[in-house]
Amino acid sequence: MPLRIALPFAAPAVGFPPPCAVPSTIAGAYIGVASKTLANWRALGEGPPYARLGKSGARIVYRVADLDQYLSEHMIGNAR
Repeated sequence: MPLRIALPFAAPAVGFPPPCAVPSTIAGAYIGVASKTLANWRALGEGPPYARLGKSGARIVYRVADLDQYLSEHMIGNAR
């Protein structure tokens, strides 16, 4: 049975796809780490890929596909 993870945001309106990019707080919850951990990883050049949005680049978002890939790449054992 596949593992189902509920994302902590509201379902999209009818006719709209689910979000493909999420903010740090949701990204952290999605992969099971604190958003502060993601911030530390960004400072160290580690962790999943992210994008800076806005004129100042202050808004950080993560693509859900990148979070899934990051988790897959860090699986241990036969769970791949």
